[in-house]
Amino acid sequence: LFLISLVGCAHLQRTSDESVSTKSQVPFKFVGEHLISVPVQINESIKARFILDTGSGLSLVSKSICDKIGCKVSGTYTGKRMSGQALTIPLSSVPSLSLGSHTQENAPIGILEMKGFLPGTSDFSDVEGFLSLKFFEKTPFSIDYQHGTIVIEDAPSLQMRRSNGISIPVKLDDDQKISLTIFALAYIPNVPP
Repeated sequence: LFLISLVGCAHLQRTSDESVSTKSQVPFKFVGEHLISVPVQINESIKARFILDTGSGLSLVSKSICDKIGCKVSGTYTGKRMSGQALTIPLSSVPSLSLGSHTQENAPIGILEMKGFLPGTSDFSDVEGFLSLKFFEKTPFSIDYQHGTIVIEDAPSLQMRRSNGISIPVKLDDDQKISLTIFALAYIPNVPP
């Protein structure tokens, strides 16, 4: 099972906020105008902000945090950016990575030197990594744009999403059990398929 729902931009409706029972709602903020920044916790002791990147297959943690907690490099992984540029990064893991009520134990991560990778503007100053779809591999979640929250779904709220939403087929690519990418067919008006 893999479920992402986009509330507000995908025309999903809910009858009232009381009809949705959720395990966790985590507020997000926008950085750089359109990127979603969320609070995470690493190893139950380090609080940081990560960009939620549904296009990223592997969660990335800044080299500065990895230096603090002593991440041990276990290899490398080469992925491609949206531009097609290959990016090879060191692989490691952290004992735990949490967003709201969802915790991934022994979370696989890539180590990324953040200096120079993101814009040097103040809204990016506290960003210490990227949270990927691999983090949510077995945990359904919704991006609720109307309320500015990431919702970690439970059984009742997931059932509501299924009954009120529109399902579309997706293809998952779990590259080497390291990076999870999702593909969906989209038609753009006035552009031939």
